[in-house]
This record gives sequence, structure tokens and C-alpha cells, in this order.
Amino acid sequence: MVPAGARVCQRFDTRASGQGRYSRNHAALKNPRHPRIAVLGLGLIGGSLALALRRRGIRVTGVDPDPRARAIARRRGAVVAATSSLREGVREAGIVVLAVPIQALARCLRGIAAWAPRSAVITDVASVKGPVVGLARRHLPCPGRFVGGHPMAGRETSGLAHARADLFRERVCVLTPVAGTSGSALRAVRRLWAAAGARVIELSPRRHDAAVARASHLPHLMAYALAPVLAGRDSGRIVSGSFLDATRVAASDPALWEGILLSNRREVLGAVREQAAREARLLRLLRENRPGPLRRALADAAQLRRRVARTRQ
Repeated sequence: MVPAGARVCQRFDTRASGQGRYSRNHAALKNPRHPRIAVLGLGLIGGSLALALRRRGIRVTGVDPDPRARAIARRRGAVVAATSSLREGVREAGIVVLAVPIQALARCLRGIAAWAPRSAVITDVASVKGPVVGLARRHLPCPGRFVGGHPMAGRETSGLAHARADLFRERVCVLTPVAGTSGSALRAVRRLWAAAGARVIELSPRRHDAAVARASHLPHLMAYALAPVLAGRDSGRIVSGSFLDATRVAASDPALWEGILLSNRREVLGAVREQAAREARLLRLLRENRPGPLRRALADAAQLRRRVARTRQ
């Protein structure tokens, strides 16, 4: 199955020919603090970023093959222009933001290589960074102008209809510069996410992928595993709030999460093994009927959960 958002780059002409390659007609780049932004993919994340930037008066061009997404973007004031053409969308961009599923990134990068200005900064919002950095190196003529990014914000709903201008406010956005990353490109992407209200931190792609496997990918996988527990049981008629809380993200787009989990499968498998060991310990305490150690294990987990919640506030 191809995620709906992956169509963003399936209809683009990524061939490079003649004067279209690396267009120099980009007056929009004259203001380095607020260049024209091209957002590829007007879904929840791309749409929310566009809304946040427009609130700051920053010019945003939206690129999406779905006419409904473009119409909603115009109606909500998320963009100053919207197009289905990658060439038209990126040819005068100072910064190009890839807000498409991982499965669509390679094709989008090839299109950007063909039509974006050579001076443009390229960034993304993908939940996995190692493979994405590799794709940028492979497909972009100036890979030093690419800065991997991952805003730690989202919802179980998808689409521009659910986008919010405050989605990134006070949320962490991880940037993953590597050796050879342009300092000016990194500063530009930091300013971009600061304008959207995010708190920017930097990690290497490897550290990011290891951390996010445990902080995001494992919880999603466990939610998907837990959701079928009530199938065909009386418990389904008396479902608790705790069950709904624990499985909230299982309502997320399965095709999107298929790509994320498979792209980061090595780290996710490691996180699953660690979690299995923790669950095995709790099962052993239950089997052996040891209330004291069980209570301490639960208390330790509760204390850690409260501490993590406080750091996010």
C-alpha cells in the first residue's frame, strides 16, 4: 500500500533538462532571514508548519497533488500559493521542507535536485534520520545544504483539516547535522523551527534514531499490538479510559507507520527486546505472587513517568 501522502511526488516530472535546472531566478532569496518556504506535502505536519509560518508573515508555497488539500490550504491562509507542480513550487524557494512519507522521499529529492535553486536549503520532518541523510547524499547535488529535522509533535489524526498553527509550540524539534552540513543551512533551519514555536536541539542521526525508537516508535508499535486485545470480548463493551489512552496512537495512519517502523527497524527491534525484558520481570513478579517487589516496580515506573511529563511542560 502506498500512503496517500506519497502521491505528493508520484506525479512530478523529476527530469532535469535545459534552463530549468538550478534556476537562478530567485528574488525571494534576497532576505536571508525570511526566504520563501516551499512545503512539499500539505498534511498534518506540513500544513501545521505552513500555518505557523504564515502567522509570522513568512511566505509559504504549498506543493500537493491533492486539489482538496490545496483548496483547504488557501482557505485557511496556510499558503500564499499552492500548486501540484514540484517544479513550480520549488524553483524560487529559499528553503524546501519535505513533509511527505518516507516512501516518497527519494523521488521528491530527485525532483528538488532538478528544479530547486542550488543555494536552497533542504530539510525534512521524517521520524527516521539515518536513511534520510543517506538519501540526501545520494540524490542532492549539494548535500551540505540538507539538514535533517524531526519535530516531536503530531496527532493520531491526519490531513490538513486537523492542522494547527500551535502544533509545534514549545515542542522539541531535533535537527541532525552531519560532517559537511553547511553552517548557514543549519542556522536557516533553526530559525525556521524557532519561528514555528519549537525548541530546537541537535543530535547525530544515529543518536536520534536510537532515542526516537524508544520515545515514539516503540509506543506506537505497542499501541497497535494492544488495540486488538478487546476484539470479540465483553471487555469491549466496558472499555476504560486507560485503554483508550494507551491505544490512542493506534488510530494513526498504518501505511505511514509501516514506513517509519521498517526504516528504523534495527533500533525498533532493540527497543522491543528491552521492553520484553521489562515485561518478563513484571510477569515473573505476578507469577510468583510477590506484592512488595511488584509495588516497587510500579512505583519506580510511576516516578519516571511523572518526571518525564514535567520535563515536557
